[in-house]
Amino acid sequence: MEASNHTDPTAAACQVLVLQAASQRYAVQLLRVREIRRFHGAVRVPHADESLCGVVNVRGAIVPVLDLAARLGLQTTREKGRSTQVVVLLQAHLAGADRTVGLLAEGVSDVVNLPESTLRPPPGEHEHAAFVANLFTHADETVVLLSVDELLAGALPLDTPERSTT
Repeated sequence: MEASNHTDPTAAACQVLVLQAASQRYAVQLLRVREIRRFHGAVRVPHADESLCGVVNVRGAIVPVLDLAARLGLQTTREKGRSTQVVVLLQAHLAGADRTVGLLAEGVSDVVNLPESTLRPPPGEHEHAAFVANLFTHADETVVLLSVDELLAGALPLDTPERSTT
């Protein structure tokens, strides 16, 4: 039997986690997600950018938490005062080091297997174009697949490896 040289167009290019921010749907690569936690508040960092909610202690590590909506220039998630807010802990590569960073979102909804054929390039140039890796449709809605490293680059006061409190 001869081996096939073509790839299956329905093969999953990646798995993504779909989350909500500012009543819109976004996604991050599932391989980047370390944990999903309920948000119980964060310690504010003086003079920090508006998108930085603060820091949280996750098993002895101090982890910065960014408000996804604020980072995208939308109404901040914190202003809505929702009790169902979640922090999605992501693994990012920033300033030459691996870091864990939290993204504050209104919630998470699905894990989706994305065939490569469903991914579409973002339209044109705009202020947040570097944050957008691709677009896709899920449950009859357009979802923005975010580029995690680009989204987080420059958003943190110290792009250094996470520090332990131990």
